Amino acid sequence: FRVISHGLEGGIDPLWSPQGDWILLQVHPRGAGHLAMIRPDGSEEARLTREEGSFFPAWSPQGDRILFMRTATAPGKTRLCMIDLTLRKEFQVTPETLVCSVDTCCPVWSPGGDRMAFGAKEEDAVKGGRLGIWSAEVLT
Repeated sequence: FRVISHGLEGGIDPLWSPQGDWILLQVHPRGAGHLAMIRPDGSEEARLTREEGSFFPAWSPQGDRILFMRTATAPGKTRLCMIDLTLRKEFQVTPETLVCSVDTCCPVWSPGGDRMAFGAKEEDAVKGGRLGIWSAEVLT
């Protein structure tokens, strides 16, 4: 056994990339949640998110995108986001009317990488919202 994540403070919950060339980590410096990647031999590290509150990542089957939950500064405004590793760009996936929670979100990819599923609550001022599992096509 040997430590490979010396530079990634508080790295937890490792996830191998589908190709096995990266390990995705949740990094918690000073209690803030960020996402980072490290090579299996520890030779290279890459921080993926800059904003705090990035949790529950999931690799796409092709290893080119990562879904994750991002907590917001406003209570109850957690959103599902995606990082495109080719573009090195982050996108918000869920519309403003869907709110993910720590208990329910945990995104997953379909085996083909063309769909995602996640838990969320639909915000509705009249009906009070509806909790459920949501599925959506992933646009490329």
